[in-house]
Amino acid sequence: MDLDDADARELFAPAAPGDWTTFRADPYRTGCGEESTVGDEVEVAWSRQRFMLRDYTAVKSSGAVWGDTLYYPSDLGVMWAFDRLTGDERWQTELIDRNPGIHSSPSVTEKTVIIGTYAGYMHSLDRQTGEEIWKYKIGNVIGSSPLYVEEDNAIYVSHETPKKSPFPGGGYVTKNDPRDGSEIWVSEQLKHWPHASVAVHTGMDVVMVGANDGVLHGYDTNTGEELWSRDFEAALGREADIKTTAAMSESRGIGVLGTWDHNLYAIDLGNGEVVWQFDTGGSIQGSPALDDENGRVFQGSSGSGDTFFAVDLDTGERVWSIRAGRVSSSPAISGDRSRVVFGSADEKVVAVEADTGEIVWEFPTDGGVTASPILVGDMIYVAARLGSLYALRTF
Repeated sequence: MDLDDADARELFAPAAPGDWTTFRADPYRTGCGEESTVGDEVEVAWSRQRFMLRDYTAVKSSGAVWGDTLYYPSDLGVMWAFDRLTGDERWQTELIDRNPGIHSSPSVTEKTVIIGTYAGYMHSLDRQTGEEIWKYKIGNVIGSSPLYVEEDNAIYVSHETPKKSPFPGGGYVTKNDPRDGSEIWVSEQLKHWPHASVAVHTGMDVVMVGANDGVLHGYDTNTGEELWSRDFEAALGREADIKTTAAMSESRGIGVLGTWDHNLYAIDLGNGEVVWQFDTGGSIQGSPALDDENGRVFQGSSGSGDTFFAVDLDTGERVWSIRAGRVSSSPAISGDRSRVVFGSADEKVVAVEADTGEIVWEFPTDGGVTASPILVGDMIYVAARLGSLYALRTF
């Protein structure tokens, strides 16, 4: 595909405000479904049974929506496109035939679907037909979700590539050309696996990602130069793996993320300093959802007792908490910021009031829900672990 930058920007035109085009909805990874609503009741609009079939410990993929189409990867290594209102299949494309399948979530543009696989390839598929436009080998394993940023006309992604030393792990962050997948820049090698996906603050030109050694990294989006790093394990003296993708506050210039040391942290994006920390009492695998307008962060954990929290974005103080089962699903916030939806390992999808934590409804699923629900219009899309893909309508 031989395109100059102007042509490429037309090819990768911005989505409608209500579309959910990437993991956690936007480059800031806030998990806010703009123009979506979550009603008082819920019903199944359609479902596809036995969609997720393999059992391993990683959190399952989530989907993306552009217009009237839902794009969702399965753990068998297949990328699917469905009519999002009826569930009718539009296309399917097999990308990989390996046991881990696809952990990545897609990033969708006007013409393409971009996805990473455990074979280390990033794929660009025609959004309308599923035909492959290009595939590009960037590492040994891509478990994270690529992020297309329209302002930069670039793809940002983390991937896992082992170090040639006794120390385990290793990986990189790259900025890639959406025309062919080639690297624009490559970061210095991380010391451990970056399971988390990158988040990008387009105003501050910062891309941020954490790794399994408890180190959080901030890079310049233009050059790939490391601006700062924050080593949580060294500071705490205990395991602090970072499995979660940070959610960024556009207005406050902070990123919020959790670690296996039970803490939720707010980080100054300018210097990597800790602004506040909040102890959830359990390990954190799901990513936070961030309401920049009302100054709230929503986070689940896998500890005993209270397992889902609302935290003040400015102070790090608890606003409310509820018992909701073990939560490693990343929550999603409705467009009017009034309700939050998340999945539970107790085989249910839950909607709560954002102000109080009061449960609005619980929907039973045929498997534990570790994937992140996505909110578009009055619909919720989410897959259950070893179970079905659900399209839920609220009213």
